[in-house]
Amino acid sequence: YDQAGVAIISSTSTGTDLTSVDVKNNVFFRTVPLNRALARKLAQHVKTQASLDKAVIFYDADSVYSKSFKKDFKTHFEDLGGEVVRDIKLNDSNLNITEKLKNLSQDQVKAVMLFPSVEYRVMTPQIAKANANLDQQRLRLFGGDTLNNYRTLQEGGQAVEGLTMVVPWFREAPDAQDFSQAASQLWRGEVNWRTATSFDATQAFIQALFQDADREIILKRLRNINLVASDTSGLGLKFTDQGERESEPVLVEVVNGGFKLVSEP
Repeated sequence: YDQAGVAIISSTSTGTDLTSVDVKNNVFFRTVPLNRALARKLAQHVKTQASLDKAVIFYDADSVYSKSFKKDFKTHFEDLGGEVVRDIKLNDSNLNITEKLKNLSQDQVKAVMLFPSVEYRVMTPQIAKANANLDQQRLRLFGGDTLNNYRTLQEGGQAVEGLTMVVPWFREAPDAQDFSQAASQLWRGEVNWRTATSFDATQAFIQALFQDADREIILKRLRNINLVASDTSGLGLKFTDQGERESEPVLVEVVNGGFKLVSEP
């Protein structure tokens, strides 16, 4: 895409490492906030609202997304005075989840961060169930946007109650409700953040392609795009010089078998 000068908009890739350093020739845009923003939001919640000082991170060491989220969370959490006691690799073939969780009580860890790649997302319910079966006090579970799907609810059941995750968009957020209601009526179902950010990416391309568009013109229009909230999934859309979207993530919690917006002070 870079060599051909073809614009690309990602609606799901949040990895900080994908940010372009070549502002002048950048062709990569995205309609989701960076892992850096997601991790900052989660770190603030864990340290300030939940008042938890020590955490452990489960992540996939082979995943760019997972490593990026781990790194960004650790940076922000430690800046706030928190401590990441241990990093645990989900792709370790010798991983014993129950033993790992039991050992955490010795380090006075009360919070578990779950940043799996899509490939290892299936391990989240396993960790949650092992946590629910602990003899000692259960650990608080937190996670990234890959966990915001119905497989987490279906496979985790009661064990994932209270799991709090940070996501780019949520249908119950005040800014999202108009789009969410309209989309639900049109498509006969609830929409998730991936649907919303994909809609925004489509809207951006529609604006860039509206007439006499070649590759150079499309890139120029995308770099200068400025969509109002009524034209998107609820938040205005414009890109930074690096093609990033500056938007505030939201927090979602599993409550009574469903996802609910976390109210913030």
